[in-house]
Amino acid sequence: SNDIGSEQAKAVALKDAGLQESSVTGLRVERDYDDGRLKYDVEFWSGKTEYDYTIDGTSGTIRDKDVEPHGSASSNTSSSASSAASSNITLEEAKAIAL
Repeated sequence: SNDIGSEQAKAVALKDAGLQESSVTGLRVERDYDDGRLKYDVEFWSGKTEYDYTIDGTSGTIRDKDVEPHGSASSNTSSSASSAASSNITLEEAKAIAL
């Protein structure tokens, strides 16, 4: 069977998302099998949006795609939240806080 390779799987996902590799973070490509069929799981972030793709490892077609926005104002359900809690932080600030 033909294996498209991780670079091609990554290219398919990025093209579908309309993004360049230089504009995403947390890019991960994992080669795996599902019921004996080769697949690639491709995950990355752009801004506050998480992209998760499953690419067929032989044909290069998208088997599954999940795009999830994170950090939207609608996720704040507390009516007594302070104004500081609703301010946005950069990815670098979030990393610094986590570390």
